[in-house]
Amino acid sequence: MGKDFDANFFGVGVFLKSILDTSPLPIFVKDKEGYLLLVNRAYARVFGRRPDELIGQNDYDLIEDPQMRALVQRSDTLALRENKEIVEEVNIKDKEGKLRYFQTVKKPLRIENGIFLLSIAQDITELKKAHLALEKSEKKLRVILDSVYDAIFIHDAEGRILDVNARMLEMYGVDRKEALKLSIAKDYSAPGASEEKLKRMWQEVIKGKKMLFEWQAKRPGDGVVFPVEVFLRRIDISDQDCILATVRDISERKKNEEQLRLAAKVFESKSEGIVITDAEGTILHVNDAFCQITGYTRDEVIGKNPRIMKSDRHDEEFYKQMWQDILTKGFWQGEVWDRRKDGEIYPKWLSISAVKDDQGNLTHFVAIFSDLTAIKQSEEKLELLAHYDFLTGLPNRLLFNDRLRQAILRARRNQARFGLIYLDLDGFKLINDSLGHIIGDQMLKIVGQRLKKIIRETDTIARLGGDEFGLIITDIREPSILASIAQKIKEAISEPFCIRGYELFITVSIGITIYPDDGRDEVTLMQNADSAMYQAKAEGKNNYNFFSSKLHKKVQRRLSIQNELQHALKKNQFVLFYQPKVEIKTRKIVGAEALIRWQHPIQGLVSPDEFIPVAEETGLIYEIGQWVINDVCSTLKRWQARGQNDFHVAVNLSAQHFWFGDITREVHEAVKREGISPKFLELELTESMIMRDVKKSVQILNQLKAIGFKIAVDDFGTGYSSLAYLKRFPLDLLKIDRSFIEEFTSSEDAQVIVKTIIFLGHSLGLKVIAEGVETEEQLRMLEEFGCDQVQGYLFSPPIPAEEFEAKFLSV
Repeated sequence: MGKDFDANFFGVGVFLKSILDTSPLPIFVKDKEGYLLLVNRAYARVFGRRPDELIGQNDYDLIEDPQMRALVQRSDTLALRENKEIVEEVNIKDKEGKLRYFQTVKKPLRIENGIFLLSIAQDITELKKAHLALEKSEKKLRVILDSVYDAIFIHDAEGRILDVNARMLEMYGVDRKEALKLSIAKDYSAPGASEEKLKRMWQEVIKGKKMLFEWQAKRPGDGVVFPVEVFLRRIDISDQDCILATVRDISERKKNEEQLRLAAKVFESKSEGIVITDAEGTILHVNDAFCQITGYTRDEVIGKNPRIMKSDRHDEEFYKQMWQDILTKGFWQGEVWDRRKDGEIYPKWLSISAVKDDQGNLTHFVAIFSDLTAIKQSEEKLELLAHYDFLTGLPNRLLFNDRLRQAILRARRNQARFGLIYLDLDGFKLINDSLGHIIGDQMLKIVGQRLKKIIRETDTIARLGGDEFGLIITDIREPSILASIAQKIKEAISEPFCIRGYELFITVSIGITIYPDDGRDEVTLMQNADSAMYQAKAEGKNNYNFFSSKLHKKVQRRLSIQNELQHALKKNQFVLFYQPKVEIKTRKIVGAEALIRWQHPIQGLVSPDEFIPVAEETGLIYEIGQWVINDVCSTLKRWQARGQNDFHVAVNLSAQHFWFGDITREVHEAVKREGISPKFLELELTESMIMRDVKKSVQILNQLKAIGFKIAVDDFGTGYSSLAYLKRFPLDLLKIDRSFIEEFTSSEDAQVIVKTIIFLGHSLGLKVIAEGVETEEQLRMLEEFGCDQVQGYLFSPPIPAEEFEAKFLSV
């Protein structure tokens, strides 16, 4: 429902109403609630109604859009509240339902009856449509500009920037607001750019000239300079002459150009020849090195196939395999013989690569090769130097070893035998050192010549170094052949050497091994031949010996250990280590066993197992045994001075010392000399030693016992003694052999033996000690069996006297 109003109520006469109706602009008055009090015809026509039909209607109801309605209500309230004029844009639907735009000026009206709102509207629909169309066009243009990959500047003739696109902001690292403020010459160009030069260029462009050039651009933020390509042209914007600058970053292009330039330089500067062909093998490019190596000019080969250089040294199968590798693997390399332009055949190292495009299609082949002629010549010289002795002209050790390997392969394949002879000149060093190397070298040459006359062409003779020579005698049926050759060598070498007025004589020691009897590989054969040769030297030189493993071991041991043992005592190389003996019940250390070690100046500590057998064979064990007893007594005296008045030390006696020396007198004198009681020295003998001659053993042991020494049987259980014999010996201790202790925690048989020995010892009134105790389990079981003492790694390994003293005897 509308609201009835009388226009005369506002003092508006018929005359004034007629004037308002003649206005083309819609005019209306409404109260503060929005009810229309006065409308002219222009306003009524918008809605297709008469003015009197709108009087009393609410203006807000005529606006369908809720947001627009709320906007009008807010502006009305503001105009009335603050009593001010407000201009706003309003859109409403006309009588045909079309959207129309109005620019409305609203002013408050104060009349004696109250305050009202006068609105004068101007239809701007067409103007608005034109503006929206322009905005849409500008958006399209912006989208187009921002989608261009290149940076775009639009600036005037003075260089002032009017607009840029998104790519420009990205390229130069600026935002749009900043971009429009900065200067092209100062901010977007590398240092040193001439502003005057730019202005002259812009003037030329304004005149209609287009320009394309390269420039050094700069990012304003970090100052990074990068190359760009710039295209300038004139455009008209709103009747204003402007310049459109299209800028492309060419950093990658420049980098690629540099790489291409370097590649071209490398292509021409490489010492290797390079050939580039198309997919059919037609030569497209060659470099200078190619021309220098082959002798062909570029014009002579471009457009041809590389087959023109074929040497015919390789068969069709070779090339078939080569191209199969290239086409399947994309690469091939190897040694090839080709022909130069002058017909010379030469070797080269060739690499061929297949080149494919992004789609995987074969497009080119690239071949790189180097001339191997000089290398081949050097290889021949090196072959001579590497495999032949420069002095004698004989094969050297390297070639000898290779031929030895080949001889083994042939003999293995043919199930044949061959001989290896290793010889060393006796007395050569004396001649070489006394008469000089010139005489010595001449002698070696003559030796080589004499040896060559002895062997067959199928055999090998080599100088292995110094005055050592080696021979490989193939296809032997009987070892006697080798003996015959060795005898001939002895005779040939024993002939006098007449050199520079000297008549000289030498002999030779020879070692012989046979494949496969004495070894199935070159190392073993050489080692065994060497051993046989040293055996010949040890037996007086000027002799030959066939290898045997027993003799080899015996000679090696006697030569290395016996010679060193001769000087070991004089040079004080022997030391005594001590291993504690522990009483099981109290876990107290009650004594120790003295064990000899050889402190070799080069080899370090040498185990008794290595040198005692040799010492026994050579008789040196007697002197060693005396030294041990004297050193133990001296140590005991020192320990007793430190308060160890109930401490026993056990010493092992060797069989030779016991049987063939005056052992009773020697040990008695040793304790008297040091002033110690014999009861602190325990003399250990093995079961097998005393059983060798029971009667004499009892005699000697009774003498020792009478003096006061303690007697112990070591390694008990490994001999053949009986209870009857044991009762005859004046013993104090039985020592269980370590072999039983190692097994007795897991072996019932060993447990029975250990338990029996302990029972036997106790029944004879002897103490029993177990050696080789390494675990708590072994110790626990021995304690259960009633064993008296133990020694072994569970408590300590044998250690030097000073360390033993500090660790176990410190007060």
